[in-house]
Order: sequence, then C-alpha cells, then structure tokens
Amino acid sequence: MPTPPGSSGRSANGGAGRAYLSKRGRTRQAVLAGVLVLLLAGGGLAAWYGFQRATASDGGGGGGGPTSSPSASDGRPGFVPASWQVAVRSLDAQNGWHDNTGTSGSCHLDGGELTATRTRDDDSGTGMFSCGGAQTHYRNVALDATVQVDAGCAGIWLRTGDVHGYFVEVCSDSITLHRVKDTDPSDRTALHSWPLSTSASDGPIEVGVLAVNDSISVYVDRKQLGGPVTDDTDDKVTTGRLDLGVFAPDQSATAIFTDAEAWHPANSG
Repeated sequence: MPTPPGSSGRSANGGAGRAYLSKRGRTRQAVLAGVLVLLLAGGGLAAWYGFQRATASDGGGGGGGPTSSPSASDGRPGFVPASWQVAVRSLDAQNGWHDNTGTSGSCHLDGGELTATRTRDDDSGTGMFSCGGAQTHYRNVALDATVQVDAGCAGIWLRTGDVHGYFVEVCSDSITLHRVKDTDPSDRTALHSWPLSTSASDGPIEVGVLAVNDSISVYVDRKQLGGPVTDDTDDKVTTGRLDLGVFAPDQSATAIFTDAEAWHPANSG
C-alpha cells in the first residue's frame, strides 16, 4: 500500500521502515552473521599465510643454505629466465658435440651420452681435456647438465676461448668456479668453492650455471649454491664458447654427461 501523505515511512511500532523479525529470525540472523565473520577471518588468515610463504620463497629473511629453483612449464630449470631461448638442445652432433680423440684424452658420443677421459703420465702438461662443443660465442648464458664423475673431476667451460674462460670443476665432493688462462685450475685461479652434500661419484647429479653480465651462479640439482659470484676484475672474461670435459688433478679423470641443454637471451649472446 502506498505511504499516505504526511507519513514518515516508519512501521507501526515506531521503528524504521524495514521488515519486522521474530525472535527466531533474529537468532538466525545472528548465527549467519557469526558464520560470515568466521569465514572472513579464515580467508584473511589464509591470505596472510600465503603472503608469508610467497615472501619467504622470494628470499626475504632466508638463511644462507641452497635455494630451490623449480622447473618452468617448458621443463627448463627455474633459474633460466623465461624470455631466453634454447641455444643447445641436447647432447648430439647437431648441437656441436662429437668424438674427440687425442694422445692423452678422449671424448666419445654415443646415443646422447658423452664420456670424457684424461690420462696423465706425469705432472707435465695440462690436466684438462675438452670435448669441443659448438663454436657459438655467448656472453649471458645458462647451461644445465647431468654428470657422473667416475675419476678425477668433470669440467664445464663457459665464455671459453683458446686459453681463457671460466671453468666449473665438478669433483666428487665439491664444486669450484675458476677463471683460467693457460694453466690448470688451482687455488690461485679459484673464485669460489662449495662442498657437495651428495657425492658426484655415487650417481649422476644435475649441475647448472647461469652467467649474467659480471655474475655467475652455480646450481646443483636445481638448488643455488650460495649467492652469485661477481668477477669485476680487469681479467674478467666477457664472451666465449660452452664446452664439456674433464680435469685430472692427479693421473686420470673420467666423467659421463647424460644430458646438457643451454639457453641465451633472444636478442643477444
């Protein structure tokens, strides 16, 4: 019924113009309101917990231990920028890998498996032997390889040339990043070393390297070892090839690479 002229629009009991609630109705409304408050509180708690987890995963307040790097949707390790494109897809001849036989070492490619060996008759000469990958030069680059060390140490070269480059020495119980020229890796060439919690001799491990400008990060099983290592010296190497092989600190070295893939920025090397 329309409100008569002069009426204030209030109900007969003097209240404002809204439906009257019985005692049961008021009780039901109070219960529903309480449930709504609990739901809102629960949602806020969940959001806060999710924020805390996201903040922790971004490294806020984290410790100095290995940092996990999950895989991206295309299978690349999480440390590889999503915008980078594939530079080396696999261990095969189409990607520059091949047999390489010398008087003191060899590399043998068989069905996507690359076996590198080095034998030293004495302490003279270098203990390194590389397999000779593709000749493309890169500045910013990421590489992920699976390797098992049977003797001595495995080696990953980046920004390498004829007598210089960075060398990731993968031994049974440690990984060391070197900047080498025409000499073997040593304490003098080491930029940083990390102990391995899982022996590279007991089974294959996944080793990743990310070089961006003057910083190089090393990963094992997709977990970062410490923080990036920065080389801001006058001797820093700015570009070069990728390569795989071995280093024999003593008399022999054997390493088996069962997978290797590399990426670089789409607009530059």
